[in-house]
Amino acid sequence: MFGANNSKFFWRAALCGLLLLAAQTQAQILNPIRWKFETVPVSQDEALFRATALLDKGWHLYAQEMNFEEGQSGPELTVFTFEPSPHLQRVGNVVERSKVYEEKAAVWDGLVVRYFKNKAVFEQSFRVRRDKCRIKGTVSGMYRD
Repeated sequence: MFGANNSKFFWRAALCGLLLLAAQTQAQILNPIRWKFETVPVSQDEALFRATALLDKGWHLYAQEMNFEEGQSGPELTVFTFEPSPHLQRVGNVVERSKVYEEKAAVWDGLVVRYFKNKAVFEQSFRVRRDKCRIKGTVSGMYRD
């Protein structure tokens, strides 16, 4: 039924189909949050680090703090970790500047969860000990739709 030419065509078509399926699967990975990071000079020896999360419609980013009771679990909190630097000193903690929403979540056994909609702005002050230096770190957390 398949000659030599038809067999080659079949395998090429099958390979192209698999490649298209792989490309389509790759394209379906969701990225509902876009982050923007900036540093704003406040004075000669102080700078403000600002992280802004822009969330797609219907998506929520969990806040930095929640009131867990003993034995209660909940969503992963948003956490900022800054790399130590001899040229920078953190002043205070990361502050949430956007409106925080709260609701009882059945999935978390009635825990009142705190989250952001649409946009979340976080700020951290630093004392700067050198004219030019970099603020390095990571942000982790959990989001849902």
